Parts: sequence; structure tokens; C-alpha cells
Amino acid sequence: MPLDNTNGQQVAKGVTGTVLIKAGSGRVVVVSMITPAALALHDCATTGAASAANQIAALPSAAGVVSVNLPFLLGLVAVAAAGVHAISYN
Repeated sequence: MPLDNTNGQQVAKGVTGTVLIKAGSGRVVVVSMITPAALALHDCATTGAASAANQIAALPSAAGVVSVNLPFLLGLVAVAAAGVHAISYN
């Protein structure tokens, strides 16, 4: 998964499946639903730790750009059953 640094923010492109986007603290800023499918964002340090207890956002299967603007402390894990997403974060 390639990462770009744009204006002080990181962008994880081509996110699909279960992926650790960032270890440590930060903030999810925006999610682009490129190929729409439901997406869950979790505050945890590993992909195996993602659960309902640490879920910070549940995004529906709809095309478009979603402003999330939520902090995470342990790490950012994205869980998508399908689809392709781009996630902007600090």
C-alpha cells in the first residue's frame, strides 16, 4: 500500500481487506470510498486486535468522500470486506 505525504497529512491508497494504516496515535481525517463497500475503522495496534470494542467508525457502502475527523491512540486499522478506499490521516 503506497503512502503519500500531502500538506502534512498521510494518505493510504488502495486500502482493501484488513490493514494496519498507522501504528501509534493520530487522527483519521477523510475517507474516500473509491469502490464503495462498508468500512470499519478501529483504534488498535494490530489487525488481529480489531473488534467491536475498539471500533471508532463504521462507514456505509456508499460512493463519495466522508469526513471522519476522529482521533486514535493505539493505531489505525481499517477493515473492509470488499471495495477500495483511500484514507487520509495525521
